[in-house]
Amino acid sequence: MRNHLSSLFALLLLALALPLQAQFRSEMRTADKEYELKAYNLAIESYKRALAQRPTDVEALSRIADSYRMLNQIQTAHTYYTQAVRERQVKPNTILEHAHVLKSLSRYEEAKQWYLLYARDHDKVVGDHFAQSCDFAMAQANADAGFRVQASSINSPVSDFGPSMPSPGQLVFNSGRTASGQSFDGQAKNKPYVAAVGPDGNLQQAFELQTGYTDAAGNVGPVSYTPDGRQVIFTRNNFNTGTRMIPEAGIVLNLMIADVNQNGTWVNPRPLPFNGTDYSTGFGTFSPDGNAIYFASNRKEGYGGFDIYRAKRQGQSWENIPENLGTVVNSVGHEITPFFDGASLFFSSDWHHGLGAYDVFRAEVVNSRPTTLYHMGKGINSDRDDLGFIYDPVTNSGYVVSNRIGGSGMEDIYRVGRANANKVLLVQSAQDGSFIPNASLDFTACGGQVYATDMGGRYVMQSTDGLTCDIIVSAQGFQSVRIPVQGMAPDAQNVVRVTLSPVGSGTNPNIGGTTPPGSYRGVVTDAQTGAVIPGATVFITQRTTGATATVQTAADGTYLLGLDPYNTYDLVISAPGYESVRYPVTNNDGSDPYLLGNMALLPVQGGGTNPPAGGGTFVQTTGFAVQLASLSKQPDLSKFASLSNLGRVYDVNTGGSYKVRIGVFATRAEAEIAAAKAKTGGYPGAFIVADSGNSAFAKAGGQGTNPPAGGSFPPATNTAGKFKVQLGAFSKPENFDRNAAMQMGNIEMIKKGNLTVFMIGGINSLADARSVQARATQLGYTGAFVLEDVNGQLVKVK
Repeated sequence: MRNHLSSLFALLLLALALPLQAQFRSEMRTADKEYELKAYNLAIESYKRALAQRPTDVEALSRIADSYRMLNQIQTAHTYYTQAVRERQVKPNTILEHAHVLKSLSRYEEAKQWYLLYARDHDKVVGDHFAQSCDFAMAQANADAGFRVQASSINSPVSDFGPSMPSPGQLVFNSGRTASGQSFDGQAKNKPYVAAVGPDGNLQQAFELQTGYTDAAGNVGPVSYTPDGRQVIFTRNNFNTGTRMIPEAGIVLNLMIADVNQNGTWVNPRPLPFNGTDYSTGFGTFSPDGNAIYFASNRKEGYGGFDIYRAKRQGQSWENIPENLGTVVNSVGHEITPFFDGASLFFSSDWHHGLGAYDVFRAEVVNSRPTTLYHMGKGINSDRDDLGFIYDPVTNSGYVVSNRIGGSGMEDIYRVGRANANKVLLVQSAQDGSFIPNASLDFTACGGQVYATDMGGRYVMQSTDGLTCDIIVSAQGFQSVRIPVQGMAPDAQNVVRVTLSPVGSGTNPNIGGTTPPGSYRGVVTDAQTGAVIPGATVFITQRTTGATATVQTAADGTYLLGLDPYNTYDLVISAPGYESVRYPVTNNDGSDPYLLGNMALLPVQGGGTNPPAGGGTFVQTTGFAVQLASLSKQPDLSKFASLSNLGRVYDVNTGGSYKVRIGVFATRAEAEIAAAKAKTGGYPGAFIVADSGNSAFAKAGGQGTNPPAGGSFPPATNTAGKFKVQLGAFSKPENFDRNAAMQMGNIEMIKKGNLTVFMIGGINSLADARSVQARATQLGYTGAFVLEDVNGQLVKVK
């Protein structure tokens, strides 16, 4: 009887279990379909119903956890991942996702252990890489890279993202908000809005951007306008407000371009030629000159996931095959939301070592290629997604998008500014580079005291914002230097380096040919003869503060200015007998030593060139040389014989020291080549100086070097040359790419109306000029052409 009852009970349990199993399978089928369609909100509810039938099902736990992760509900995702990874049947990817979630909660030590477990049992390369990223995150706990962020007033409870700055007074962004202010209705909607920037830098009320364009195929944005505002590119997107706007969440993107008429309406919308049907293309932004588009795409030929690409303008269209920007930027992970400011490329990545999910990085761009990569620090990045970074160094402001804790809704827009970071002053010997302990730092002119460097030659300065004084750096046995506080230009590690020359070793490095730290040297010349102009007046105004200063050029036509990084200045240069010029100079990160360049003044018509005040003749710059060393006594030039194949090795007595040089070269481009070879040949400190033909063979005070055997000194040549190559004319001179131009020779500038014309001067033959023109075309100056000096007038050579 008992066996009979047991059998009946078992049958009853089976009868009850069969409908429950059927219900579980039904809920899982529904949930899996919703999950695969990236409908994470719906999938979560279906997985919850499935888990009510089978609470320990690994697949349901893993997928509901990932759904919460895609919705940025990280703490809830962690709860479900914790349950899933307890089960033996857990899939490797769930372990990796669990570690990602722990990292997004700043639980770096725990995340590292799970990454190492993944490395041991599944993929060593990926696991070890992310384990190292946890070490990086812990080491970066206090590194803000000199930036700070604050929440923007235009944020809403829904997604706000994709900032761009068509002008310094406007911000255009995308938002999932509705015009009536109603909450999200379940439909995928986002569109561009515009907000004005108030006098205090805060954003004012946002309004829907009236473009006259709608797209039934998807949402419109983010957007980017050309500098002249005549064209706009925009991303067709399928973003769902509340779902993370990252590749893993199933984004589908296409990039479009349209013309903008005088009313601001978008007309003639069309897809860009590098779109595709089997991959996404989006997050497009124009370069500062409007001639290139930077974007992200998961094209098959990339390095993995989304990569950053660049497409250049070709006539009225664009390249069909864009350029992948290489492994400095791109990785096996995802790189998205690029922004190029003319010197650096900013983007976000989930692979490069960072603090959380997606972090913002900066890549220096040299010769149109990304070089060194920098993490943007904790001031910009968080343990969540940080995307869409943009920055204007002129106004010292920018924006970044983040779903970090403490925001107003899903994705929020944060305002970016430079932080009042402390600077590290590092004092070194100019002779051997050694650090100088107990160096004296006199801050009394700033209202401070006299401080000293530590045993490593370092001193940590508190914030120098607002200080306009000079400090004096000195040490026993070394020559003192004076440094303007405002002109200090720290490197990426916020270090300001000061070099002191030993007493008796020659000219103080902060006087004469070498520019003091934080200062910039310019030269003023005659546009027709190339002669330098001493006594020219340089009047400078800082735009942000209105502060002014006046300096005059020295006997060699040079002048020295201390310019703050991330500021714009207006310069007016005038001289008797010449037409005055006015032009702006934008100092980006302070790293461009040729920021001021050579400004060529045109003689007034009928006036001719005035000689220097007090009589005399102009000092004529006749070439370029490579300086190898500065010595206190006459050198043995045979010690430098290994470099004689680069040019004539000679020394110049400047009165207080002997300069050992190679030269003289007719163009700066030739000197650049020689300097590069000298650096690789054991003289890493070699640099280029302007030099005359005579100084290459004669010392001051009549103690001349012997002439070449069997001959006499060659005559001085005029490096103004008969030919020049015009690179372009700019209404905004700060948009001119000086770094590329410096590779070709001496940059000259003249003012024509509202335009600043940039040229390479000092070219002695038409063949050389054609060579420079060809090089200019390779470097992107597609409109370069040759000019010839004919009776004092520059004539275009056909």
